[in-house]
Amino acid sequence: MSTTEPVIRAQWSLIEECGGEERLRAILQDFYDALYNDVFVGFFFLPHDKQTLIEHQFAYVTHHIGKRPQE
Repeated sequence: MSTTEPVIRAQWSLIEECGGEERLRAILQDFYDALYNDVFVGFFFLPHDKQTLIEHQFAYVTHHIGKRPQE
C-alpha cells in the first residue's frame, strides 16, 4: 500500500513579486501625492488625512492581493 505525500506549494504573493510591502507603500504614497496635487480631483481629498487613506488602502490591497503569512 502506497501513501501519498501532501504536495507543498510555495506561497506566491503578488506583493512580494512587485517588490514587497515597502514598495507597495511607496507606490501608494506616490499615488496619493498625485491625487492630492491634481487640480481636477485634489479638492475631493484635501479634507481627509492622507496617511490614514494610505493605511486603509494598504490594508485593502494586502487583504485582497495577499501577503506572506506571519510565522
